[in-house]
Amino acid sequence: MYIHITRVKQTSERRSLATTRIIETLDTYYTLTHTPHPGLTYILFWIQMVTGALVSAQRAAALKDFGAFVEGAVEIAWEGLWRLYYSEGVMESAEAKGMFVPPDVRKLPSYIV
Repeated sequence: MYIHITRVKQTSERRSLATTRIIETLDTYYTLTHTPHPGLTYILFWIQMVTGALVSAQRAAALKDFGAFVEGAVEIAWEGLWRLYYSEGVMESAEAKGMFVPPDVRKLPSYIV
C-alpha cells in the first residue's frame, strides 16, 4: 500500500490508479493465501489512513524511506484503529464487504493533497 501511494503523482487520476492497484494486489493475495477477504470498506479505510499519515508527515524522508514513515506514523500501527471509526456490525456487514460504506462512529479524516 505504502509503495503504490508514494509512487504516484498527487493527482486524483493517479491516486485512483494507485487505489485500484492496491485493491487488485490485495485481492490476489487473499485468493492465493486463502485468507478471508476483509472487504472493500476495510481496505479503503487503511488506504485513507496511510495516505493521511503520509500527508501529515510532510517530509521527503517519509516518502522515500519506509522505516522513516513507520517511525513517524505510529498512530496507524494499531490494527484496531478502524474501530475508532466503525462499529463491528457495519464493518462486518455484507454491504461493507462489497463497497465503501461511510463510518458510523466518527468521520474519516480529510486530507487535501
